[in-house]
Amino acid sequence: MQNLQRFTFLAEMTQPLKILSEWEWCQNQPPLFQGKGFFEASNWHSLWGPADRIPIEQEVSFQRLGHHYENLLFSAFIQNPYIEVSRNHQIVENKTTRGEIDFLIHHGSQCIHLEVSIKFYLYCPKKNQLISPSGRENWDQKREKLFDRQIPLGQKHFPKVTSSLAWVQGMIGYHPTQDLEIALKHIKNLTENHPRGYWVYASEYADYARNRFTKGALLAGKHRDRWGEMPQTRKVEFNVLEELLDQLKRGELNYLWLSTLNYSETWIVVNDHWSGV
Repeated sequence: MQNLQRFTFLAEMTQPLKILSEWEWCQNQPPLFQGKGFFEASNWHSLWGPADRIPIEQEVSFQRLGHHYENLLFSAFIQNPYIEVSRNHQIVENKTTRGEIDFLIHHGSQCIHLEVSIKFYLYCPKKNQLISPSGRENWDQKREKLFDRQIPLGQKHFPKVTSSLAWVQGMIGYHPTQDLEIALKHIKNLTENHPRGYWVYASEYADYARNRFTKGALLAGKHRDRWGEMPQTRKVEFNVLEELLDQLKRGELNYLWLSTLNYSETWIVVNDHWSGV
C-alpha cells in the first residue's frame, strides 16, 4: 500500500500541547467521505477560528470519543468571528425526543445543519464493507442513520436551514494484500486521500506484521482512546506484545491497535472471529 499516512493514537490526553495536536489533525486531515450530502473539504477551513485563540483547557479523560470530537470542533468554531454556531438541538415531537442535531452554523447567508462524526473502520474485501474493529458497526449502518434519520431533521424542523450535510473524519485500515483501488470503487463517496492503516487477523500477524515490531510497539488500549501523537509511555516491549497476541488468539481481546516506534505505520490486529470473516 502506497502513501500510507501517518496516523497513530493517544491513550491519555491531558496536556494542552497534545490537545492542540488534535485540533490540528481535525483541521488539516481530509474527510473519509466526500460528494453529495457531505460538507465540502475545500470549505472546512472557513469554519475554523485562529489556532492561537482556541481554548485548550478541556477535561477529556472520561468523554466518549464522539463527544470529545464534537467538543473539539465546537471549541474551534466558536472562535471564528465570521460564523455563529449552536449545537445539540434536541428534536421533540408530541413530547417525545425524536433525535438531536449536532450543529447549526450561520455563515453569511447560509444556515448549515452539520452532522459530524469520527470513525475508524477496517475494509473487509469479502463483504466489500467498512466494519469497525469490534465488529459492532459498519459504515452502511452509520450512513443509513446519518442520511435517513439525522440529516432530514435539520430542514424539517429548522426552516432557515439552507443545507443539511455530514462531515466524517477518521481512518480506514486495509489488509496488506488489498488493492486500494478496489475499495475506492466499491465504497461510495470514499475520499481518495483519506487517512489509512493496515489490519490483519491474529493468525496472519507473523506473516505480515511481526517484523515491524521486533523492538516493541506503541499501543493504544482502545482505538477510540484518543488520536494524534502517541506518547512514549505507551511503548510495550516485544515479549509483552507477544503475550497480548496470545490473549487475542484465545479470544480474550477483540483487537490490538499498534503503531510502529517511528510512528510511520498503524496496524490493527483482530482475532480470527472478527465479523469481517
